Amino acid sequence: MEEFDWGATPTPGLAAEAPESEGYGNARETTFVQEDPLEKIGLPDIIDSQPVAAMLAVFQQECNLTAQRAKTITIIRDPETNAKAADWAVETKKLLKRLEELRKKIVGPYNSYLTQVNGFFKLYTEPLMQAETYLSRQLGNYRQFQENEARRIKAEQEAETRKIQKQLEDEAAAAKAKDIHYEPAPIVAPVAPEIQRVTRTSGGSTSQRKDWTFEVENESLIDREFLMLNEKKLREHIKGGLRNTPGVRIFEEFTTRIRA
Repeated sequence: MEEFDWGATPTPGLAAEAPESEGYGNARETTFVQEDPLEKIGLPDIIDSQPVAAMLAVFQQECNLTAQRAKTITIIRDPETNAKAADWAVETKKLLKRLEELRKKIVGPYNSYLTQVNGFFKLYTEPLMQAETYLSRQLGNYRQFQENEARRIKAEQEAETRKIQKQLEDEAAAAKAKDIHYEPAPIVAPVAPEIQRVTRTSGGSTSQRKDWTFEVENESLIDREFLMLNEKKLREHIKGGLRNTPGVRIFEEFTTRIRA
């Protein structure tokens, strides 16, 4: 398998080789020096939204009147009021469509630009985020390894201390039985190995903290307090014919569809 040179320059003119660094073997550290890329690309001017607000001001009175008029119908009990409500609902729908079409015309080019730019950046940021997550996990695993080793060594030291303590107690008891004065030597308490809590580099540092988390072992045993109703799945089953299920009232109601 061909050995990859981590010190190789990936893009001409963007990286310079640094002297061989201890700890990396034959790999050479690479220092990237880049100019501000924004200086080479033509970015759009800052977008001023005030002209849009001024343009929409002509709709203010119409929108307010349409919304207030709808609330004057408190209940429908006759064909005339029903026809009036239907007519106002259609007019309201038309006004909403006009505003939505206008909004799409204004934001469409910017949304397209935003989608494309985000897509370009994801090509580079997603692998980096995955690398960061991977390295963070490895660093956390090493910290856990350190703590496990520290506990193991401490346990061994404590066991050895107890063994010596028992031996001294036995020797003292044997000396006392022979009426011999015996002064046991003091036992030094074991010292746990120090754990490196912060790893410092030339450009920054890494450290870990303990956070409580969870993983599901048996979902059927989880307290209902921590469960969430899957409304989407329930609605799909109701559309498929489900009419009765414990804990849920399934009923019919009218939904108004407005075409304009």
